Amino acid sequence: MPNRIHGSLIEPLSMNESVFAPGTAIPAANLAQAADRAHPVRLTDLLVWDDFTARLPAAAANDDLGLVTGTWGTHVPTVQAGDLKGVGATTRRAGFLWPLPPNYDLAQSLSCRIRAGMQTTVADNACTLDLEVFLVGQDGNVDGADLYADPAIDVNQLAEADREFELTGSGLSERGLVLMGRISLTCNDAATGTAVTPTIYSVSMLVDTRG
Repeated sequence: MPNRIHGSLIEPLSMNESVFAPGTAIPAANLAQAADRAHPVRLTDLLVWDDFTARLPAAAANDDLGLVTGTWGTHVPTVQAGDLKGVGATTRRAGFLWPLPPNYDLAQSLSCRIRAGMQTTVADNACTLDLEVFLVGQDGNVDGADLYADPAIDVNQLAEADREFELTGSGLSERGLVLMGRISLTCNDAATGTAVTPTIYSVSMLVDTRG
């Protein structure tokens, strides 16, 4: 243990004084892990999935989800697939880029939490939410396979709820990595009644961090 001179005596430093002295470097591996730390993906950062130069439109159209602002002071932005009653099977999407935080605990678990549900009426057949996530390579291509390997998740309920997409993090072993994601809402409704509007309320990445 390091010592310090006190008068004519040499007095050992305490553990706190030696380890936590100003300027002392503490290896990240020695810090406690914070599991599933939430990092929101702002809905305003979602992009047209096949044109990352474009923000989401104000209303869903073709194969794109829409960013709906609502009324200031009453609503907050949501991402919607539009009213799909009687339309049949329809898929609408949004994309995003998300950098791993600098204190990500390398190669540890991570997931994407998407809060979603239906507005007004559920689809008479089905509505599902799916996610694809790839590691951005350094050569203009994705690096490896889709990090989400499980099936799409049912969201055909009026009550909004969090849906968890567990991702494979074992290959994320470097700092500065960026993930590219695509969110898909697929709705199948054949009725002609009230509105059937699949809606996303929030998106967050949950990661294990240290420090």
